[in-house]
Amino acid sequence: MCEYCGCQALETIDKLTQEHERVVTLISHVRDAHRGGEVARMAEVAREIAAVLGPHTRQDGVFPAALASLTTEQWEAIEAVRARVGTRIPEPSP
Repeated sequence: MCEYCGCQALETIDKLTQEHERVVTLISHVRDAHRGGEVARMAEVAREIAAVLGPHTRQDGVFPAALASLTTEQWEAIEAVRARVGTRIPEPSP
């Protein structure tokens, strides 16, 4: 995972990173199942991915908490990366 700004030292960012890595691993499992024509396995792994990502869709999820703990410099570094890949995240509430 990236280490542009040192934000990995923050507990909430570290948690997000671990979850991201878990989802990436699960996506590789979906690809393997797809290549093997294993529809039931694809569905099973998709449910696992949804379980990992579920908390991020809630207003009180880990992502808002993580954003609130960032310094301005860390926020700007993340925003710069997001701008390059074409995604946008909401600014944290004060």
